[in-house]
Amino acid sequence: MTLAPFRLVFLSTLLALGSTTPASAGVLIRWAGSTITVDQMPPGSSVALVGAARVEHAYHGVTHTFQGVAIDANEDGSATWDAGFPLPFKTVVVGVVVGSGEGAVATLGGFEAPVRKFPAGSYTEGHGEQLSTLTVPRPWALTLMVRPQVGAWAVGVQEGAAGSPDQGADGQAQVEWTGWTTLAGSTPLPGSLAAGDTVLALAPEWLEVWEGVIP
Repeated sequence: MTLAPFRLVFLSTLLALGSTTPASAGVLIRWAGSTITVDQMPPGSSVALVGAARVEHAYHGVTHTFQGVAIDANEDGSATWDAGFPLPFKTVVVGVVVGSGEGAVATLGGFEAPVRKFPAGSYTEGHGEQLSTLTVPRPWALTLMVRPQVGAWAVGVQEGAAGSPDQGADGQAQVEWTGWTTLAGSTPLPGSLAAGDTVLALAPEWLEVWEGVIP
């Protein structure tokens, strides 16, 4: 089954630390040091965040991933979340409003992260006791699922990981329904996908995003 396009209302590109391009609609993500700020949020809302940061060293690079939630506790349309380490130039941050499923992808100016739709056939609808399936077109990804008005969950998936039934070698990872972290909402992970769910996969080594909405 082909997934519908993600409701990406604004692709926010950071010009420099602490400054952004203007947005006509949707959330706007920016950061300085380790602090990620989300602006233009619906007052009182929450934005689920996943990200990857590539730290370059003299002879190699190390990619770090992170996940969290920015909560607008003051109901002023803005919230912050700390990643725990200074975010380098090659950083990708994805944010999705838990209430609506709308979101944004942010990078620094001069660095672009590809945003692609999940290929046709990535999603298989579940029936009865058979759970729905989702295939990520990379062997390693940080996957985010948002069910609007319900909650947000994240999990890392890796092809060939110990204990995983996905022991193939096709360069793709199968999303499983165990090991998820609840980012927002008190409802446990539903255990399967449903119409209207926003799903994203951030591939850290490639610094690219795959996205879609379950039809």
